Amino acid sequence: MDFRPFRLFLCVGFFAAGFGNIAKADGEVNVYTERQPEFVQPVFERFTKATGIAVNVLYSQTDLVDRIVREGTSTPADVLLAVNVGRLVEAGQSGIAEPINDALVAQNIPPDYRDKDNLWVGLTSRARVFVTSRDATKSLPITSYEELASPEFKGQICIRSGYHVYNLGLIGSMIARHDVDFTRDWLRFVKSNLARKPQGGDVDQIMAVARGECGVAIVNSYYYGKMLDDPAARSAASKVHIVFPNQEAGGTHMNITGVVLVKGAPNRINALRLIEFMSSSEIQHVYADANFEYPVGVVWPEMLRSWGEFTSERLPLTVIAGYQDQAKQLLDEVAFDD
Repeated sequence: MDFRPFRLFLCVGFFAAGFGNIAKADGEVNVYTERQPEFVQPVFERFTKATGIAVNVLYSQTDLVDRIVREGTSTPADVLLAVNVGRLVEAGQSGIAEPINDALVAQNIPPDYRDKDNLWVGLTSRARVFVTSRDATKSLPITSYEELASPEFKGQICIRSGYHVYNLGLIGSMIARHDVDFTRDWLRFVKSNLARKPQGGDVDQIMAVARGECGVAIVNSYYYGKMLDDPAARSAASKVHIVFPNQEAGGTHMNITGVVLVKGAPNRINALRLIEFMSSSEIQHVYADANFEYPVGVVWPEMLRSWGEFTSERLPLTVIAGYQDQAKQLLDEVAFDD
């Protein structure tokens, strides 16, 4: 077998050079992704070692769905690896996705994590959780997303921009659980309870709780794992702990990382091999270990199990994604980020 090296091309903004000459080369597959390179590299290196197929990665935080649409039939993209269900649904609606009608993938991934028309497949999930202080004198007794609007938490809440896809998913979930009017009022009261204007990323929110700048932060669970795994951040992470919201009603909001097979993929067979590979139990664990996300349909890694069992939200992911435009409108109405 011809073992070829893993090839990683980084992109911030638009990346023009590199892919044009390799899109149709034998033994390669081209991946567009929003996921940071260090999190996908272990999986792609294993794939290359196992198959001899080189993985070419274009990383960008711009709208990759829109980019593929604009590139049209000349796109070199074979696979889109997205970090939230909203982007996956957008890919399906935009016409860039080809159904993943693959028996092995269907066997590996439960139906709840697959599009009904197989236009996308989920690989791992993450929980939108609370982080509070381990210090009993500072820890807040908060147990639900709805309680974020309670007056007793005035000046206690830290959160990144409401318009970030992670929060759009949570707001979409609130609309689905309740209704638009409830969620508008909820957002207005949450804003009044903020310790500071929405800013930074999820790690910044955890650091703020560790420093005592706020009593509770809303973050994705895997950021907590990343900090515990980082010697430079471990001390701060050890000062806080995770709370899984809504265990009495509704369950904790979840989102997913998933893949799309790009329509007209120049390396379609290799793309399907990569998707099959990533859906396997073993590689879900590799990916979950690297990202501190929850694999779907298989036993969780030890660190994630140590955070405790919890009940996850049962709302269909596509339903939540369908409310993202309304979520943005509500954020505008209450001027959440101002």
